[in-house]
Amino acid sequence: MSNFAVVTATSAEYFYFAQGLILSLKERPETADIPICVFDLGLNDEQLRWLADVVQHVRKVEWECDFPGRDELPEHFKNLVARPHIPRYFPEYEIVMWMDADTWVQRPETLDLFRRGASNKGFAVVPEVHPCYAGCLNRSSALRELAYKSYETAFGAEVASKYQSNAIINTGVWAMHRDSPLRPLWIENLKNALQRTHYFMVEEMSFSYALYDNLDKFFPEYVQLLPATCNWMCHQALPMFDEASGLFVAPNLPHDPINVVHRTSDELKGRGKVTLRTVQGNTHASSLEYRNGEYSRQKIAFAGWQAKDSDWAARG
Repeated sequence: MSNFAVVTATSAEYFYFAQGLILSLKERPETADIPICVFDLGLNDEQLRWLADVVQHVRKVEWECDFPGRDELPEHFKNLVARPHIPRYFPEYEIVMWMDADTWVQRPETLDLFRRGASNKGFAVVPEVHPCYAGCLNRSSALRELAYKSYETAFGAEVASKYQSNAIINTGVWAMHRDSPLRPLWIENLKNALQRTHYFMVEEMSFSYALYDNLDKFFPEYVQLLPATCNWMCHQALPMFDEASGLFVAPNLPHDPINVVHRTSDELKGRGKVTLRTVQGNTHASSLEYRNGEYSRQKIAFAGWQAKDSDWAARG
């Protein structure tokens, strides 16, 4: 995967999220050699020293376009605006895989799925669709209202009415070839939407709108859709825990293992724990962090270190 890199971003406050993501890659032999790139959203010296041991690039992000009120926005908003422009920041790589800092990789083979999808079609993405997710059988009014508000705020009522019932394409985990024909439309949509709003879902809705407004042109030839287990949204449905395998799994039969855990639940942002059901009929208290979030610079600051089986089994 020499032409492929994983990209994430983190501030000092949420650095422990990014540590979990990075270690979930570096501690597995299948992904240990994949380059990792990080957007610095206000890291301190100690955090930068930790990163220097384990990632290939740490770079500051810039404002990619001008729009009203941008100078009053927090640093992390730059990251939202910059996501379609990642190839400019890391031109060393033909294919980049974006992963939010609150994600981590449970099954390393999923990275090859994203890489192959982006290589073959330009984009590999995961729609927020699964039998366990809220509103699967009867899309709830709350979900429709959220989608309508997101589209309407960014693009107006006509667009909102047209696409409010479509699945949202989550932009917390995706892979993109730098020459994807969908990328320029995403950039243009985002630039236009930012003239109207600073809504937190603006870049996600800009991507979804770019795809849905050109669906006949781009799908399926230029977009690879991957299953929900490749970007499991914990606010949509908490996983179950399989005591036999030590893996987080989908809560419905046949309990497919989750490839990427995305800790979107508000209950987990403060490093709290939730009670999960187990496949075996018990309960399991977990923060859904990688290896319980017990990270240290000393543990990874020398070449060749790999997690012991006991470390790996103790996660969450």
